[in-house]
Parts: sequence; C-alpha cells; structure tokens
Amino acid sequence: MVKDFIHILESGNLMQAGVLLDADLTFRAQGKLWEMKKAIMAKIIVGEGKVDRSKLDAFDKKLKKSQKEFADKLHKEAERGKKKAAGSLEEEDNLDEAGPTRIVRARIRGGKLQRRKKVATRPGYTIRGGKLVRMSPAERRKRKLGARKGKMKRKAKSAISNRKRAISLKKRQRLGL
Repeated sequence: MVKDFIHILESGNLMQAGVLLDADLTFRAQGKLWEMKKAIMAKIIVGEGKVDRSKLDAFDKKLKKSQKEFADKLHKEAERGKKKAAGSLEEEDNLDEAGPTRIVRARIRGGKLQRRKKVATRPGYTIRGGKLVRMSPAERRKRKLGARKGKMKRKAKSAISNRKRAISLKKRQRLGL
C-alpha cells in the first residue's frame, strides 16, 4: 500500500492519493477499534466470570458511538486533506496555464524593450540556456543566504532613510510648514 501511495504521489495524482489514504485510514481505524472491543470484552468476561446482556448492549452502543465519532473525525481530516490537495492542484493548473516560466522586470522605454527577464515559476527550478533546470542544493543554500543578507541590507537602508525622513519632517514642523 505504501509503495502504491508513493508511486501515485510521484506521478502527481493527488486526488487518487487522497482517496487511497482515506481508505487505508478507515481500514486501520476499524481494525484498531475491533481489537479494543475484543480486549474490553475479554476483561469483562474474565473479571466477572459471567456475561450480563445489558452491560454488553450498553458497551456495544458506546463502541458504535465512538466508532462513528472516530470515523467522522477521520472523514473530516480526509476532506480537509483533499481540499488542500485540490487547492495545490488549482495552483499547479494556474502555473501550467501560465507555463513553467514567466516574464518579470520587463521594461519598455520609448516603445523599445530595454529589459526582459524570464524566471521559473516552479520552486527549486531556474532557467539555464532557455531550459528549466532543477537547482542544486548548494545553489539553493547560497540563494537563501543571499536573500537573507539582502533582506538585512534593505531593512538597514530603509531604517536610515526613515530616520532621515523623520528628521526632515521635524525640521519642516519647526519652520511651520
């Protein structure tokens, strides 16, 4: 079952994977509940030496109620997982409609194209030689560190400009402007 689930996930069929996972969870839950029922019945029979029919009926009602609650909880979780999978599928569909690449930072001045940069829309991929290529782990790490450094620099520069702006606003206020 696990191998089938992995193959389905690798193929990208998330809906089928969700259905398979839902069925497996339900099957496992029923098995666990049946084992609990047998263990409790054994305790009742061994503990008292005789079987009281009313206790058995009450226990059966409680067990059915707990099974229903457990099954409802499982189904809610499965539905939530399916919705998440459907949401990610919709995002993937949008990416497919837009293509694996998109154009950013296109700048047109005076009717002429000055800059036109293509970037990959899939995370972990980049464009090299006009083709979509998976980034190496080292490149991803370097980009992550570079993004962090850039974030710190941008924050520092914006703090400086905000400080200077505050000073000039105070000067204007003092002058009565």
